[in-house]
Amino acid sequence: MPMTRNLSDLFAEDSPWEFLSPKQTKALGLFPNRVAQDMSAREVAVVTVRGDGGGYATNCACLDYLAKIRSGRCHQAYVVQVDDGVVVRSETVGNVARSVSGHDANQSAQGWGDYWWLRDDFSVSPIGEFGGMEVI
Repeated sequence: MPMTRNLSDLFAEDSPWEFLSPKQTKALGLFPNRVAQDMSAREVAVVTVRGDGGGYATNCACLDYLAKIRSGRCHQAYVVQVDDGVVVRSETVGNVARSVSGHDANQSAQGWGDYWWLRDDFSVSPIGEFGGMEVI
């Protein structure tokens, strides 16, 4: 899946991207993922960070949020994968939504809402592949 915009400037000092505060992100039910917006380009990104087991936990509510604002207030929405503070890849929310479609989400033990573990190619990993616990 090709990247449609180079988002390597996401964390740069002169970046056009502004991050929602953790308080805002929690209020929207999107935590622990981070949300950034580039108001001049009318684009939004959800930032996912590689977990200890190797995958990227992506909150289900984030995809719903991005799909809603994508249909009205913004031109494009992305899911971004980050390793050690560096953007390694991104994909449009539409492509990620198609990738997770039909896959059951994991339930968060921390109360952060349901989520999928995504691989480097944005495909859904089976429960347990990246250290998530399989429900018996």
